[in-house]
Amino acid sequence: MKRKYLKFQVVKTQPLPLSLLMRKNSNMGFTFIELLVVISILITILGLAVPSIINYQKKQAESEEIKNFVSLFRTTQNLALTTDTTYSMSFQNGDISTCPANSTECKTITSDYIRSTSSIIYLDRYGNLVDINNMLISSSEVLLSSPSYNLKINKFGRIYVQNR
Repeated sequence: MKRKYLKFQVVKTQPLPLSLLMRKNSNMGFTFIELLVVISILITILGLAVPSIINYQKKQAESEEIKNFVSLFRTTQNLALTTDTTYSMSFQNGDISTCPANSTECKTITSDYIRSTSSIIYLDRYGNLVDINNMLISSSEVLLSSPSYNLKINKFGRIYVQNR
């Protein structure tokens, strides 16, 4: 059997003239329509992203306020335990204040999100929720709310945070 071989022919080519590589009269840039398309795509992406970013920032601020409240509540409980004194926490116009029951020296934080169903709560020297007569609150919880969370404080001073 006879083998067949492919034959290749080498062709010498001339380089392309420089005038074809560099168009002298062509417009090197973007057309107005191309720019409009790109700008409209960017505006659409921003229009979708901005509300998400704003909601994220609000949620972070709300979460930070809840952490501040829990910290203030725990500090008040610790002060009540260590000083053997009843402390009060009052909720008025977005301010949350804590102070010994018969004192005017209060520690206050401002909250844009946390609202309470009661205007004042008391913590006895054991850290439990009590009424103004230092009697243990018989109801099971005090409710605080924010746009995204419910905070429940039971009569023993435990805080529960629930998503809405």
